[in-house]
Amino acid sequence: MKRFIILGLVIFSALSGCRKDDPKSEEIPVQSNGTTPLHKVLYVDSYNRDIPWVREIMTGMTDAFRIEMDDYELTESPAGLVNLRIFHMDTKNNKAEDYIKQSAVQAREIIEEWKPDVVIASDDNASKYLIAPYFIGDALPFVFCGVNWDASVYGFPAENITGMVEVQLIDQIIEKLSPYGKGTRIGFIKGESLSSLKEGENFQKTLGYRIIQKFAVDFEDWKRQFIEIQQEADILLVGNLDDVGDWDKDADSLKRFMVSHTVIPTGAWDPWMSESVLITIAQTGREQGKWAAETALRILDGVPPSQIPIAKNKMATVYLNMALANEMNIRFPMELLDTSHLVNESEQYHE
Repeated sequence: MKRFIILGLVIFSALSGCRKDDPKSEEIPVQSNGTTPLHKVLYVDSYNRDIPWVREIMTGMTDAFRIEMDDYELTESPAGLVNLRIFHMDTKNNKAEDYIKQSAVQAREIIEEWKPDVVIASDDNASKYLIAPYFIGDALPFVFCGVNWDASVYGFPAENITGMVEVQLIDQIIEKLSPYGKGTRIGFIKGESLSSLKEGENFQKTLGYRIIQKFAVDFEDWKRQFIEIQQEADILLVGNLDDVGDWDKDADSLKRFMVSHTVIPTGAWDPWMSESVLITIAQTGREQGKWAAETALRILDGVPPSQIPIAKNKMATVYLNMALANEMNIRFPMELLDTSHLVNESEQYHE
């Protein structure tokens, strides 16, 4: 049974492909109708094409640009609105700062050589290591998306830069979890990264009080801290595991671990975590990608970035994990059930 919150939308997933001769960059062979060449748009992704969040951004972006993907690879799209090129910085798999800086230099070299008309950049590392040090005040317009909570730390907005920040609906998640917690202590666990640290800091600012924060360096560390933090908190916010290794290769084992070791109400904001936590209120990368692409088209039509205010994501979907609720003897009110997507209605997890 699938029901959706009124302000929500179904999360779509698709992922981008890369040319075999260059695993980090791809140009889609989009052609004009034989007259004027299409505008060139470069998309710089902080991470890699295997991350669900990136797939969602790509889906929203390619839909808005009318560019097709075939079996998760970009294909020739004669009807496309732009000529799109993609560069993945791959900073989830390679977290050393020297690597990140060099990846940003590679992106800058593509910009200098290919000369795009607009650059779209997603998530914090692209903003911190590419846009901020090299392009603030430049003639080249940039549209960022997926930057967590606060873009001013990178000097945005600027004359040539606008974008959409990513915010988690933390107050709503806690509101939904609070009836099932035994106290008011809030915990937060996620893999260690720049985005994670920014999230923890801004969660505290949004809530107005201190939360217990733990950042894991690998999967075993995360499992240990997941158990420990539940002795310190009454409600637990669970970030995605993209920063703690190839968890998705053994996702079923992870789900069993989380459910069998969950003793307090847990919440998340990434839809792919909904099978592992009690309540998820998920924002969608598709909204970010669609907004970024549509904003790039506005800029190509002559609207300066400085006249386009920075936006925040607004769309979300509520997921309720019915198997975990059953394990915890939790009964959700009917009004919540009627506006939510129900997960694992018939599944039970046992170690």
